[in-house]
Amino acid sequence: MKIEKIQKNLAQRILDYEKDVDYYEFKDNYSNDEEAFNDILETLRNSDGIEYILTYLNNDIEHYQSIYDVDKNDAYVNEVLKNARSIYDEVKKYQDGMIKMEYGR
Repeated sequence: MKIEKIQKNLAQRILDYEKDVDYYEFKDNYSNDEEAFNDILETLRNSDGIEYILTYLNNDIEHYQSIYDVDKNDAYVNEVLKNARSIYDEVKKYQDGMIKMEYGR
């Protein structure tokens, strides 16, 4: 899969996640989905941006894990946690691929 397609797919997943998890914060940060998509896409194109996304997702994982530890029957929290972990893993794999491309490993 071409790198541009991977970036676009990741950007869309992150956008959807952000809207689902905290719609009001999303609306505070972006005026529309296109603006959010382009911002996230740009963030994915540099190593500092990738680290920022990984930290953001890790913070959400820790937050929702603490809620899940108290109430394992909360389906919403369980779903958010699974989604955050899945996106985190995809971004991490993307980061590893970018490092290999950059350094020819």
